[in-house]
Amino acid sequence: MLAQLLLVPLDELPPEAEAILSDPRVSLTADQVEVVPAIYLVDHDGDPDSVSLYAADDTHPDESEHDLTRMGGLPTAGPWDRPDTVFLLQIDLSTLCQATAVHAFIATTVMPTEGLLQVFHTTTGDSRTDSHIPGGGATVLYVPEALLAQRSRADGEALFPVRRISMEVLPAFRFGPAATTDEAFAQVIALQTRADTIAREATWYREGDARPDPFDEALPTSSRMLGSQWFDFDASAETRNVLDADLPLRSPRDRHILLFDVSGDTAFDGVFGDDARLEIWIRESDLAARDFGQVVSFIRGT
Repeated sequence: MLAQLLLVPLDELPPEAEAILSDPRVSLTADQVEVVPAIYLVDHDGDPDSVSLYAADDTHPDESEHDLTRMGGLPTAGPWDRPDTVFLLQIDLSTLCQATAVHAFIATTVMPTEGLLQVFHTTTGDSRTDSHIPGGGATVLYVPEALLAQRSRADGEALFPVRRISMEVLPAFRFGPAATTDEAFAQVIALQTRADTIAREATWYREGDARPDPFDEALPTSSRMLGSQWFDFDASAETRNVLDADLPLRSPRDRHILLFDVSGDTAFDGVFGDDARLEIWIRESDLAARDFGQVVSFIRGT
């Protein structure tokens, strides 16, 4: 109970920005914080005391599993070309959309609701440093459901151990243009920290994982799908120039979408750098057309 009292500022986060800003414990105004819903991808480390589909050292998961969503290990293989880069994660969209909250959120987007998304990256650069490489080293494969029926286990060695992923729809928070005081900065950070905590708490209760001591150091951040950039990364002029050059918008109604924001804190053991994240961007028009052939990537961090 004491731990709950010390958590700032909300017990549960509603998806609507208006509800968050109207909470008496939140003193932020609408121009001090940006609130965007996102799908939090919470990875599990294969602790033998937890309920897990995969052992910590299992790099070849059983491809007969109904849910193929996972982080690390080896990708699901089949009659499609696999890039010669590092496999990061894959999302089973059919299983993803069986969750009521996730399906309701996906329905507001142009994301496909079936098939498999696989994410690969060189991990050595991005669209700024490796502009000669398509996607700055990032590749997103989309495997339609019909083709997925011909799946098989991949051969080879995995760079990272496989981890199961749980998904939660929660708000993501960023500094707004009027967030100029230390108090505003601190409260935005507290909201984002709370969102990451709630995402992991939900999996503790539902999956039976051992719940850590609430007074321990801050929990690791989660990766996300859709939503917004991490709160202290800006869409700088350099970022905009790269997006506009590599992914020119196809119409006035088109826009750039952050498809994945991958945390390097846990599953990937700091491969992107200290406290770094990998962003993968796509055009909304391409997403609607199920065309993942053109993306842009940025590694953010120190």
